[in-house]
Amino acid sequence: MSNSLETNTSKGSKKMNATTAQANKSKKSSQKNVVQGTDIQEIEQSLDKTTLGHFVNENKNSILIAGFIVVVLAIGYSFFESKKNAVQTEVTSAIYDYQKNYVNKYFDQKKDPNPAAAPGQKKPEVKPEDKVEFATVVSEYKALSPELQNHRSMLPVNLKLINELVELNRSSEAVGIAQDFYKANLGSNEETYLMGLRLSVLLENENKVDEAIAVLEKINGLPLKWMEAKNFLDLGRLYLKKDNTKKATDNFNFLIKKYPKDEMAKLAKIYLSNISSESLEK
Repeated sequence: MSNSLETNTSKGSKKMNATTAQANKSKKSSQKNVVQGTDIQEIEQSLDKTTLGHFVNENKNSILIAGFIVVVLAIGYSFFESKKNAVQTEVTSAIYDYQKNYVNKYFDQKKDPNPAAAPGQKKPEVKPEDKVEFATVVSEYKALSPELQNHRSMLPVNLKLINELVELNRSSEAVGIAQDFYKANLGSNEETYLMGLRLSVLLENENKVDEAIAVLEKINGLPLKWMEAKNFLDLGRLYLKKDNTKKATDNFNFLIKKYPKDEMAKLAKIYLSNISSESLEK
């Protein structure tokens, strides 16, 4: 009986200890939550003490969403740039192949149809299959996409083709290439300017005076000022062709005022002198 009582007492003690431990555990957990809740509350109160902090505190969700959007946009931009670079490489490669295999070969053969042998070597023969005719250069050019034909890096190639077409009395084709390239690159200073100079001459030779004037006035409005004195002289000449002496005189006078020491200014003075003489005769 004594043993039984001890056993029961021991069991009761163990049960009481377990209950106490559980109560202590619950109390600690509750205290931890209180502390965490207090910490969060203190952080929010601290944030509220400043304008920026208050804004952050009141717009936590919006800021998180905005941050996520920025990350997505950054990833998207990186992907776009990599794709753009790949396309750019493909375009550059296609232009290089056309220039190397057709344009350069044609003009090299035209310049030196019978190349001399290097010292100590046999004179190289140009095989019929290696000879490139201008008709092939043009047909391969037409086979290129408009994007490639009018790519800004095609400017030197297009100018070569235009000059060759003019030399072969195929001016209308030259005007077509120049106009397409000029219009496609209107947003680019250098390409617009250089092709515009060539196009204005082509249009004048085709007696398309109004179009030539429009091109010159357009490129004169660009930030670039290469050959600006000549452009104003040409504008004056073209307006004279239209019998518009007022605008012709305005362009000549502007040229003389802005570039008084330029050779073009001397020519402008001659034109003005002729205009004055003709006015007196009338």
